[in-house]
Amino acid sequence: MSRVGCRFAFALLAGLIVTPGCASGPVARADGRPPVEPSVLVGGCGPAPGIAARYVLPFTPGEAYELTQGNCGGKSHGGRFRYSYDFRMPSASPVLAARAGIVMTVRDGNPDGTRRVGDENFLILRHPDGELSRYIHLRQGGVLVEEGERVAAGDTIALSGNSGRSAFPHLHFDVADRCGSDGCRTIPSAFLNADPPMPDGRGMVEALPLEAAAGAGAGARADDESRD
Repeated sequence: MSRVGCRFAFALLAGLIVTPGCASGPVARADGRPPVEPSVLVGGCGPAPGIAARYVLPFTPGEAYELTQGNCGGKSHGGRFRYSYDFRMPSASPVLAARAGIVMTVRDGNPDGTRRVGDENFLILRHPDGELSRYIHLRQGGVLVEEGERVAAGDTIALSGNSGRSAFPHLHFDVADRCGSDGCRTIPSAFLNADPPMPDGRGMVEALPLEAAAGAGAGARADDESRD
């Protein structure tokens, strides 16, 4: 792993130790847009309709998986991990890029089932506006792309697993706008091909066909291309 990759790996693992609850302060955005104030967050934990969906669900269109924990989930989605999604899925399920970007750092050398913090396999994409999407608990050998590689939204980039601190096979997905020695700070994210765009609670979440999101996502994709 590169020096940059090691730095991001350390930030990721530090961020896995979270504190319960949700902060009430503004949520900053990576691209310079005004911070998201708590008044436009649903329950302090998720984007209201006024926040644009910029991502697609990180699994195959037509598939549906159980959302076992969403934003501010009581088990582990607090503190810097408050804006996160856990999707229960069989090990080796395809994991898709939720947005176009560049592979920032990867790790996939750890076996599944250790249940130890720090054993997580993961992949981080950097997007044109500086936001980072993170795909965690991947299977050993499950990363299918290389650092520095450019990917498009919907590309298969990894295989899900059960690595690190994980009680069952699932994919943890979140979006962060900054990473430091004390971890990565997650920010609200919503999906172009989910109904509702930001799933909450527990239940099945279906990835709608990407064509269904084509009109709504045209502006976001054009913006990504213009920043490339």
